[in-house]
Amino acid sequence: MDFFTADWHLNDEMILKACRRPFKTAARMTEVYVKQANQRAKTKADTIVHVGDFIQRGLDRGTGDRESQVSASEALASLSANVVLLEGNHDGSNRCRTAGSVLVRRLCGIDCVVQHYPSTDRRAVLPPSPGGVLVNVCGHVHDRWRFMYDEENQVLNVNVGIDVYPHMAKETDLALDVAKELKRLGLKAGRLLR
Repeated sequence: MDFFTADWHLNDEMILKACRRPFKTAARMTEVYVKQANQRAKTKADTIVHVGDFIQRGLDRGTGDRESQVSASEALASLSANVVLLEGNHDGSNRCRTAGSVLVRRLCGIDCVVQHYPSTDRRAVLPPSPGGVLVNVCGHVHDRWRFMYDEENQVLNVNVGIDVYPHMAKETDLALDVAKELKRLGLKAGRLLR
């Protein structure tokens, strides 16, 4: 089973206040996120697709003292599932090996672009129009919205960040949520993969 999530910002004390996360310390946030992930994605047969901004490194963003920080390799080793990391805007110096910045994949029959940025961000990569609405699975916006339809680019953006999907989005549940939102908007998803 695949799960989707984004914007954990492990080690980042500043994100606690910015997103009103219910933790006293970044160390506690890391502990809880890893525990919750392991309760859902239990074995190496499961995959967590983390859509950017996995972990902060260094003391430059208020990440507390060095003793409470975990390294990227420690955080990844503590997760039971396979992890695919996509690059986010805070991942340049965290020493995580990412799979790249964009994936194109099918979620239960719905073709999606998976990347950190919503379609309205200049850094987003948008393929040519698929002959319907492009579905873009993203993060980056934290708790601002779960769905955002970009009419100009004909893109349904789906935010899988931890602040809106606190227990990671299971692939089947995410596909169901996307299908419901497309139906609510009166739209159909385009086909990217053949």
